[in-house]
Amino acid sequence: MSRAGSLAQPGKRNHDGVASLLTRAAQSSAGAYLLVDPFLATWRQARDRLRIPVSNDVTVVKVGYAGITDDHCPHLIRWKSRDDTWLRHSMMLADEEQADGGQESVKGLMISGWLFSDEAPATIAHHLARISTLRHPKAGRCYLRWADRRVLEWMWPSFSSCQRRRLLGPINAWYTLNRRGGLIEYQTPKEERESEEHFLPPLTVEQWKRAEQGQLVQTLLRGWAGGNTEALPEDYLLQAGNAIQGALTLGLSRQRDVLLLAGYTLQIHPRLAEHPSVIEVVQRSRKTGVPLQAALQEIEDPSGWERIRKELSEHAPRQGAAIDRKESAT
Repeated sequence: MSRAGSLAQPGKRNHDGVASLLTRAAQSSAGAYLLVDPFLATWRQARDRLRIPVSNDVTVVKVGYAGITDDHCPHLIRWKSRDDTWLRHSMMLADEEQADGGQESVKGLMISGWLFSDEAPATIAHHLARISTLRHPKAGRCYLRWADRRVLEWMWPSFSSCQRRRLLGPINAWYTLNRRGGLIEYQTPKEERESEEHFLPPLTVEQWKRAEQGQLVQTLLRGWAGGNTEALPEDYLLQAGNAIQGALTLGLSRQRDVLLLAGYTLQIHPRLAEHPSVIEVVQRSRKTGVPLQAALQEIEDPSGWERIRKELSEHAPRQGAAIDRKESAT
């Protein structure tokens, strides 16, 4: 289950988020935790930014992957309902670190999310470490950073109910902040939770492809938000994913070209990559070596793009159907 929080002003948004977490903590006997991922920083830097109370228990999630020391591993921090000021601070940091796309691309996101579990911290940390390494069919053993909330949000929709149960394991509920500043809740029905330790089932070929597209999608989203994350639509992840996929289906491989066409897709029409004029421009660019940015300028702006938008809007997608080239030129 996953649902996004409502749109609100930054101050109110954080207040509502804290209230939701504290209410749940007060009504449940489960332990409450903050998961932090200092992958691109250090634990000391994360600790200083978070101002963690001395009394709070901290457990390292030892991922056991080559080159990742404890200083860069995720950390699980237990908090109590009386820690409302500190909790509010952690949510404000989560909001701030995604407000600047340039900084995010360099420093990443440190705040992973807020977890609830009936199990001991060591059990939760062991589970998180256990599911963090998977075997890629070609690359072999690799590290999937579920502690990066962008990875979790991107991959969750593609998971089966079994994969979701195994991913959460002993975690009753996992909250993260989405790009609009709302809370997402990940959980499975109580009766379906796994009572024993299990590895995460292997990802399918399509899921590995999705994982590999994740970085492109996040780069596109940073540019789309442009520092105003509240302006993103509720289905921003679906739109961005479809835009990237559309560009890839045309055979584009260079990151800047994929992002360029995907950006046009977000502005013009979700099925932009299906239009004959766009397909022709992309094919000519690939064949002649003309930069895609220059090739796309052959389409007159704004009249040419308006025509393309209108034609795509008037022709609903049908199996095997396409816009006729002669019609598109009238």
